[in-house]
Amino acid sequence: MKAVGIVKNYIITGWGRKCAMKTIPVKKLFLLFLIIIFFLPGIILAGDQSQQKKAIQKIEQKNINHTIEDDKDTHKGQVSTEADTFDYGPFITLLGIFVPASLIIWQIGRQHKNNFKLQRENNREKLRLEIYKEYRKTISRASNKILSASTNARIIVIHFNLFVNQVSRGMPPMPISDREPAFREVHHAAINSIVDLIVVLEEYEIINPNLEIFRTAFSYASHCMSEAFKPFHLVLLEFLPYDVPLQDQSRLGTDVIIPKVPSKQDLKKISETAQPYIDAAMEASCYVSDLAKEAQNIFIGSLFPHRLPPRKPIDPRHVVISTVPQEVAKLKKYFSEETEWGKNGKRVEEKIRKAVKKEQS
Repeated sequence: MKAVGIVKNYIITGWGRKCAMKTIPVKKLFLLFLIIIFFLPGIILAGDQSQQKKAIQKIEQKNINHTIEDDKDTHKGQVSTEADTFDYGPFITLLGIFVPASLIIWQIGRQHKNNFKLQRENNREKLRLEIYKEYRKTISRASNKILSASTNARIIVIHFNLFVNQVSRGMPPMPISDREPAFREVHHAAINSIVDLIVVLEEYEIINPNLEIFRTAFSYASHCMSEAFKPFHLVLLEFLPYDVPLQDQSRLGTDVIIPKVPSKQDLKKISETAQPYIDAAMEASCYVSDLAKEAQNIFIGSLFPHRLPPRKPIDPRHVVISTVPQEVAKLKKYFSEETEWGKNGKRVEEKIRKAVKKEQS
């Protein structure tokens, strides 16, 4: 009975408490059950045999005066009776403790495992939402900056057209309020916002490796805007008015200098250099819109029963950026093999490889 008490106390206070904190596999419970079945009867039987020996010694002392034959018969009968008797009560008691305790421990372990999975999934969704917020903030800033650059370019062209038409009609022209430094600042802000998008994409690329295609797309868009800015910027330097510094206004007798009044031919030149820049900015803006949709589908799509469809441009020549594996393969081929930017990149890489190979040899 003492062994039963020890095992009972171990299950309730020690093992049970440990299992409440950690999931115990069913195989381990079954193994412990087999150990108890095989070894417990031996422990109980050993205890019973010790008690039987003590009982026999007492009987021998009481019946010392009996005859030898009676003593032998009595002893043999008692020994045989005692030896053949096995008390299953402690085993049944321990079994009654073990089975309910095992079921409780299994239920606690299962509940703990389910709670752990739920907590991990909740933390994952929370992390995705936090990353999406950062994406959304960077996307909104880039969208506003790029749109501002394309809008300013359009407005400059419109102001030049109004100015030239008023001058040609002999009307007092409306002063042009646009300035080259202001537009240059707007352009660089748009480029920097695209760079910020590339940085965010690199930082969280592990979430979806196919997002890498947006880095390629934005690098291409940034290149196109920068290349288109160069000729347009030269035209702005040639025709946009300059603000005279305050300390020089009295000496020059004016606060604004108009370098050259554009003619109708000049207007054509301004429009022709502005349009590629506007187109490049609009293309970059479309890529930003594509990323906004993909970010919603990737980061918060599991919270809603539907997904956002990809952009469908009216002109099929315009490229739509997508993270679908088949589309990613096509886009990589397009940017590397069909654009001048990609072709030039390959030529530069080839030159570098040849130079490295030449140095190693």
